[in-house]
Amino acid sequence: MVVYLPRGGSRSYVDDKVSYADCVDGDLFSLLELNAMLKDLGYVKKVPMWYHFRAPDSDLYFGLHDLATHSDVRFLDLCV
Repeated sequence: MVVYLPRGGSRSYVDDKVSYADCVDGDLFSLLELNAMLKDLGYVKKVPMWYHFRAPDSDLYFGLHDLATHSDVRFLDLCV
């Protein structure tokens, strides 16, 4: 999924493809697990990838959070 982030304009989703994984154990989830899940979904890491998630009840301006460290993964687990 791609989010378009224009300068001074409104943010919006521009790619309608959504992939998801179900039954993820929050106690065992990690960035290594995320990379493995994305590989299983067919995403190939040919270019650098950055992960973000939108916190519940938030918008694309203030609700996007980095998913780059173990602490970020713990915060994601609290949100879902």
